[in-house]
Amino acid sequence: MASYLKKYIDHPGKAIDILEKVIKEISGNIDFNDYDANSTQLNEVTKAIETLAGKGVDVPENLRRLKSTLSLSVHDQEKIIQQVQGLEIRLSSVLDGLRLMLSKKGQATTTRRLKKRYVHETSPKILQKEIRKALRELGGQGRKKQIIEIIQRNLDGNFKKNDRVKKNGTEQWILNVSKERSFMVRDGVLKSGSPRGVWELRGR
Repeated sequence: MASYLKKYIDHPGKAIDILEKVIKEISGNIDFNDYDANSTQLNEVTKAIETLAGKGVDVPENLRRLKSTLSLSVHDQEKIIQQVQGLEIRLSSVLDGLRLMLSKKGQATTTRRLKKRYVHETSPKILQKEIRKALRELGGQGRKKQIIEIIQRNLDGNFKKNDRVKKNGTEQWILNVSKERSFMVRDGVLKSGSPRGVWELRGR
């Protein structure tokens, strides 16, 4: 066994602490608002250049330079995003292995939800994606009311039949969002020690 591994084997929590710091440093280089704005502007500039070229009009040099600058910025941001996505995939695999090991020993602390088709209500996968999207829009953390408002805006027109059914005065999709938040805390996607009513991405 390599000597440098022993301290992490004896105190595995330290490995998680380091990983959190690494993810926080990487994520700190991502500005999703800037990325979205640059991507949109790049598409518009590219279309403008293609239109001018199609008409046989000389493309202004400043427009070409703007495209190059935007392309470089978008490329750099996408590279970082891909790194984080790669980490997410690897960590999910590690967690799956850990849960499998614990389940075999009869010590599993959580149970997996059975897969089913979500025909009449929005699936957990989509809801979790929308929660992450809303939190990124809010800078990494926000209150439940803010997150619900953003998700409602983003999914407007795409809600399914049972999403709008009310239970004790609250629409089902809102109840499901709260449930998914609990799973995201369990899985380490959201922080567990945030102030009451605040949802916060881990390693933002």
